[in-house]
Amino acid sequence: MNIARPFASIVGALAVATLVSGCGSSSSGPAFRTQSGVQADAATQSCLVHQKSVPTADYKGGADGKTTDVLTFLAYYTANGNKQFCDGEPANGKDKAWAALYTSFAAATNVRGITSR
Repeated sequence: MNIARPFASIVGALAVATLVSGCGSSSSGPAFRTQSGVQADAATQSCLVHQKSVPTADYKGGADGKTTDVLTFLAYYTANGNKQFCDGEPANGKDKAWAALYTSFAAATNVRGITSR
């Protein structure tokens, strides 16, 4: 009898359960800001909004991190990271902290507009 096959199925099921349990938004709301109503299809935005706080541990693999919050953050900067800010002002320190976190996950070229301002 090959016990590797059932073992692999159990491990796979546990991995899926773990990923699904991490879905949802944090109870106090996400720390990352987008325009009102923006979901993971953030490409429709014409400009960026400034961040009001620096990234929390939740976005860096913290125990209370939520998959949907992280994916929204990544999608928003992937689609909009090189656009101007809606108020015409340059990136502030908090914006740059989020852009730096983004580059630890994805391509730095997607936020060059923030990091070079």
